[in-house]
Amino acid sequence: LRSAPRLSTDVPEPSKRRWPRWSSLDAEILEVWAPAVANLILLPLVGSIDLFWIGQSRDPWAIAGMGAANQVYSTIYFLISFLPAVVTPRIAEEIARGRKSMAAKWVREALGFACVMGACGTLALVSFPHVVLKLISDRPQVLAEAIPYARIRGLSLIATLCSTVSFATFRGLLDFRTPLRVSLAANMLNACLDPLLMFGFGLGVSGVAAATSIAELFSASTLASRAMAEPAQKKARTSRTFLFSSESVNEGHPDKICDQVSDAVLDACLKADPKSKVACETATKDNMVMVAGEITTGAKLDYDKVVRGVVAQIGFDSFVDDLSSVDSKGLSHKTCEVLVRINKQSPDIAGGVHVGKDEMDVGAGDQGIMFGYASDETSDCMPLTHSMATRLGKTLTEVRKSGECWWLRPDGKTQVTIEYMQHPDGSVEPKKIHTVVISTQHAEPSKAKRTQECAGYTGAEMVAPSMEQMNKEIEEKVIKRTLQSIKLKSGQPAISLYGSHT
Repeated sequence: LRSAPRLSTDVPEPSKRRWPRWSSLDAEILEVWAPAVANLILLPLVGSIDLFWIGQSRDPWAIAGMGAANQVYSTIYFLISFLPAVVTPRIAEEIARGRKSMAAKWVREALGFACVMGACGTLALVSFPHVVLKLISDRPQVLAEAIPYARIRGLSLIATLCSTVSFATFRGLLDFRTPLRVSLAANMLNACLDPLLMFGFGLGVSGVAAATSIAELFSASTLASRAMAEPAQKKARTSRTFLFSSESVNEGHPDKICDQVSDAVLDACLKADPKSKVACETATKDNMVMVAGEITTGAKLDYDKVVRGVVAQIGFDSFVDDLSSVDSKGLSHKTCEVLVRINKQSPDIAGGVHVGKDEMDVGAGDQGIMFGYASDETSDCMPLTHSMATRLGKTLTEVRKSGECWWLRPDGKTQVTIEYMQHPDGSVEPKKIHTVVISTQHAEPSKAKRTQECAGYTGAEMVAPSMEQMNKEIEEKVIKRTLQSIKLKSGQPAISLYGSHT
């Protein structure tokens, strides 16, 4: 176990800037805000224009009838107009994920549902207007004007709901300009038809209702047709480049040492007794390895021998209790202290997972859940960054054990960061290797001498290279060699992503 790094308690100083500065985000917000506000201003215009022309008739009952009918129409509309609250976030999410076909499907389904709900509302307004209108006013003069108005306006309820769904679609696409242009055209059409139908054709209040319904039909047909086509043509706003990183640790890393010791204990138990129950934990620090846990097995294990064998196989063979020593590797299979604290499996755990249970009901003791995902980037279905990091670590170990880079030591860590391009369809493509990190234990540069424990030792006196030369050798013998051996989906070697930009 290693001591955790201390957490910084430093709080960054607050910005001294007093006034906000204009940014690209501000410009984008303004671009959306302006047409959105204009749309909100336009919404009451239809009712205002209708009220203006009905007011020209000087008939208070006509005004009262239109008000009552509009109140009923609005109430029914708001009861069934919940679709925008569902459509807008779904469209935005699908477009952001690059799933344009799913966004288009959502639009079609929402429009279909709007037609069904609108048809129910239309049926109520056209067939039974007097039933709902009496809830507002029971005066015969008001009902005489309100009933024909409500019936004609009811015919446009489907169109109104489709317009609302279409508007929500464009809102999800962050396009407020298209609905604004259509709203302007629809209001102009309504303003022209109101006096023509009311006075020119002598339809009175019914003419105003007809003009509004025609304007709604125009708006719905225009917006709905474009709303169904727009998501399929819309490019994902998240088409972007992003960085993705993976890291891997070598066999000499403390975490890996512990893993390998625990694995070796398990393997030794299972080899002698396939029904062994093993819960083994390992810790290491300062030339000490501790094995603890609960193990029930028929195997007779020499834990000390198992531990030292693993440490030797990794390559830890020298420890000097002096941090300034150029010879110490931090751990030695010859001198390390091996502590063993092993008991048999707890009766409570045994009773809970296997004692008295059928084979299909046997548990695993301390259970853990691991999750992940498969990727088509590599033949082993792992993310490319992960494959690169683990392969780099493997090569680092190989050149150390072969003696090619004899000055390397067992402990090490690798990390790879790749810059990806996310395409409009949601797929991603590696564009370049952004960063490669090789953090490794090594002999003291220009001081440490090569000794016989390294493979390939000839007896000639050799001194560890300088730090600059170490970096060059790692790049040539580890990084470039590894990347040359990894194939991308395109068939090219991964070295094609590596360059001066890395």
